[in-house]
Amino acid sequence: MWAWFYLPNRLPRAYRDWIKSAAQVDERLIEALRRVRHGDFVYGEDTGQAPLLQSKSALLYFVLRLAQQYPRGRHPLVCLAFMAKAP
Repeated sequence: MWAWFYLPNRLPRAYRDWIKSAAQVDERLIEALRRVRHGDFVYGEDTGQAPLLQSKSALLYFVLRLAQQYPRGRHPLVCLAFMAKAP
């Protein structure tokens, strides 16, 4: 799974596609994890990456409500909530 998240091009295409269809993870979450790994997305810091997950948060209202409890809109990345399939 590590390779699928961070280096998907190193996997055989059929295997990569199979994991993608089975997992049904929102692409924004995968991109956020990649940005965290590369140091572009840092928890608790304004790095300009917020728009990536804000649209997903708006779709998942309860996560947005949770974020309002934290100072300056910062909130922990709730992976399980972002894995939920939503348009």
